Amino acid sequence: MKWIYLLTGVLMCCCSFSNCDGTDQFACVELSDELISLDPDPVHATNSINAWLSVLPPNPTLNDPLGHEQNLNIFVERFRQSCGLEVNIECYGCIETFPVQSHVLVRLDSAGTVISRTLDIRTPGDTLMTLLDIHQ
Repeated sequence: MKWIYLLTGVLMCCCSFSNCDGTDQFACVELSDELISLDPDPVHATNSINAWLSVLPPNPTLNDPLGHEQNLNIFVERFRQSCGLEVNIECYGCIETFPVQSHVLVRLDSAGTVISRTLDIRTPGDTLMTLLDIHQ
């Protein structure tokens, strides 16, 4: 029964962010595997996350000078719905680097053990957000 849920989740992931032509069929599974293993070269995770972020240009306002707060919320919701993972914003524009970074927390199940990963997302006010790092 778990396999049916897993397969359904994978298909939903693929169809919501691709043309359902099979080219991205296992994106969420590969992304999850790389997050769980903390792969030092997370190609699928980086490509998938940056693809989701690439359609969210900044929209600065008085209340959000960076213009990405709503974008980060959209990204988290799409990630959550597409891959069936627990994904939450840990902080927005909270890491004072140049440009600032945001943290997104992803929790995954690995054989009954909850694995937490933090995504460091570059959050510039003048261009698109991008994934910088994945860590515990």
